[in-house]
Amino acid sequence: MTAGWKVRAACAVAGSMVLAGLTGFAGGAAHADDAAEVAPTSGAEFEAQASELLALEGVEAVTVDAAGTVVLTTTDPVDALEDVAEEFVEDHRNVEVRLLDAPLSALSVTDVVGGAGYAAMSGSSDDLGLCSIGFAGFTPDGAPAVVSAGHCTDDGSYADAVLTVPAGDPAGGGATGNDDIAGLAELGAFGFSQFGGPGNTEGQADAASTDVSVIDVTNTDLDLLPVVTDWTTTGDLSASTRPVTAVGTARPGASVVKSGRTTGFTSGTVDSIGYASVDGRTVYGFWTDVPGAPGDSGGAVLQGSTAVGVVSGGGTAGGAPVMFAADLQAALAVTGGYSVAVQVAAPVLTGPATGSVVAPGATISGTAGAGTTLAVEPSVGEPFEVPVGAAGTWSFPATEVLGPISYTLVARSGYSASAPTVLEYEVLPVTALTSPGDGERVLTSVQRLAGVGAAGEDVALTGDVEAVVEVAEDGTWEHEVDLSYGRYTVTVQQITGTPGEPSTSTFEVVPVAPAITDPVDGGSFTPATAPTTVSGTGLDGARVGLDTGHGPLLHADVVDGTWTIELPEALEARDHRFTANQSLASVDSDFGQPVTFTVAADAAVVGDDVAAAAAPGGGDDGVLAQTGVSAALIVLVAAMLVGIGAHTVIRARRTPVAGVRTIA
Repeated sequence: MTAGWKVRAACAVAGSMVLAGLTGFAGGAAHADDAAEVAPTSGAEFEAQASELLALEGVEAVTVDAAGTVVLTTTDPVDALEDVAEEFVEDHRNVEVRLLDAPLSALSVTDVVGGAGYAAMSGSSDDLGLCSIGFAGFTPDGAPAVVSAGHCTDDGSYADAVLTVPAGDPAGGGATGNDDIAGLAELGAFGFSQFGGPGNTEGQADAASTDVSVIDVTNTDLDLLPVVTDWTTTGDLSASTRPVTAVGTARPGASVVKSGRTTGFTSGTVDSIGYASVDGRTVYGFWTDVPGAPGDSGGAVLQGSTAVGVVSGGGTAGGAPVMFAADLQAALAVTGGYSVAVQVAAPVLTGPATGSVVAPGATISGTAGAGTTLAVEPSVGEPFEVPVGAAGTWSFPATEVLGPISYTLVARSGYSASAPTVLEYEVLPVTALTSPGDGERVLTSVQRLAGVGAAGEDVALTGDVEAVVEVAEDGTWEHEVDLSYGRYTVTVQQITGTPGEPSTSTFEVVPVAPAITDPVDGGSFTPATAPTTVSGTGLDGARVGLDTGHGPLLHADVVDGTWTIELPEALEARDHRFTANQSLASVDSDFGQPVTFTVAADAAVVGDDVAAAAAPGGGDDGVLAQTGVSAALIVLVAAMLVGIGAHTVIRARRTPVAGVRTIA
């Protein structure tokens, strides 16, 4: 099949479009009255509307753009359409009409294709369909397959596919004619195809109307890769590629690229999403202004590294190219379980470092693609799987079996798999300090060190504690100490039997937190009576740090068990929260119990009688009587009464307070 052959093919000429503007390829907006209704843009109503319109003569596509405008693509002006279509345009204010020179044509030679070129054939005829591979993929059973366009099979007339020589394809510098197409290698047999509705019917406006084919790859010499060629290295298309890392949905307004055998690697923007009639078959997908031409059908359409479609049909708009692509997710859904191969990143280790010594059961952890599954094959024991969380992290325990071990890790997404990551460890008995734990902060003093080790063996303690202890039969050991305030580092290591790896721990003995005794917790002050100093108790010789919640810490030394700090400025009228710690022997205590209090603005005084009561010598001992209603509330009520025109007037005389209006 690698020899050249003559091709007898009736070339399907792509229609051209006459469209004004586009931002892609736009036409004039419909002249609907401002009071007109809004046409549905999604769901069952939109699909029913699209089905009705696509059945009309002259209507080629019904799609929706990012602004929520229904784009009606036609081959006739609005006033020449059937009444139903004309009324639809006139009765809805979110409709735009785009005019085609001719109906959409499938972008293939005989039956059009796009991607890294291939030829579809029947075996009983010299006729060929020249198309492009969209994406590498898998059959429902995980065997290799490729995804392309359904119309490339001529409704199932073509059964087999052969790769073409890239240099002979137009995108690779070959002639645009089809008199001498060279075969590169056998590819496989079509496993499924659909153009339009189920069973290659005309279809209707629902996601099951599509344009997709899948080829079961039978050539075992081929190596299918989850990448798309950019056609810059025609001698080896795999030498310059874009990765495929996910399958998703095209977004209006987003950039896309296409790869196909005729026009190669081209780019543009998604314009709108919906339904189009391609050679008389309804296809669910999206419009773009990406250049395409016959032979590109089936080719890959990507947003970034996300596979979103395969080339279905197209033409030109005012001389500029336009292309319609079949939605990839909807297309795969009708194939019975075929999937696209994606590039999965190899797992990354975060610890412990490969090649190191670990304890039995030690946690091995790392990162991988979120939602993938980590397949782990140990050199000792049975393979197992670990789910990768939404945050992209994974972990599993090391074996309990002593000795060397390796783990081969592969991240999987469906049938797609990453390159392997290999980890190697030496699992040995662990000797360690367990109390205090590494990084622990202990209050006041430490009287005992405790740890684990191999039963009956001697363990040496070095660093800030020097000792040799024997491990008990239960695998534990203890050593009495008297450690006061400070930071300590202790290393433990088995020194008899088979010497183990040293284990180092650092811990701190810290003082208790100081107490704040003045102001008292829960107090309330006016600006005139607000605290100007803060005092409390602590450990002699310690240095207290006071956190006022505003500015840097304030400091004072503890003398005879007490301390006092003068505040640098008057306290504002608001809620306050003070807390303190103390430092001794170069270690800091935690911050202690907070003290909260309020400095309130001067209370509002309302009413002549109330003012008199509050004045010196007024009322009983000059104290404002408690009536159950606050002065502030009385002021608010008075303001409300005046505001709504009430005749009741409440007068009050008091000294104005910043931010409060005095009612006279």
